[in-house]
Amino acid sequence: MRSMMIALMMLSTTAYAQTEQQNLAQLADELAGCAISTGDSDSYRGEFEKAAAQFLKGDRHDINQMTAPHFAQALEAESVDPTVSSLWRMTTERYTEAFAAHPGIDLKKFTKGCEERLVNL
Repeated sequence: MRSMMIALMMLSTTAYAQTEQQNLAQLADELAGCAISTGDSDSYRGEFEKAAAQFLKGDRHDINQMTAPHFAQALEAESVDPTVSSLWRMTTERYTEAFAAHPGIDLKKFTKGCEERLVNL
């Protein structure tokens, strides 16, 4: 939980000089990934909702598909009238599908990497 708070406070500074919108999309994507890899949606959904709601207030086209691939796919699928809850559902579904398609993914390593990326955002 502490790592999520740090990530939210550091949105404006990244090593990749992304825009705030791109940071929000990446944050939402990482939060959804952590939720699925840990099986603990409750711990990550609230922060996802904050990031996604803030993202939806800005330019929806300003997204880096390399750093937020599942969120970008969800946004594309819900392009007409995306809501925070539909983006949560679609992003987490994308992660679930990705993990199912690649059963060799070590979820503990993924979660550790995900949490490290959240801290570095």
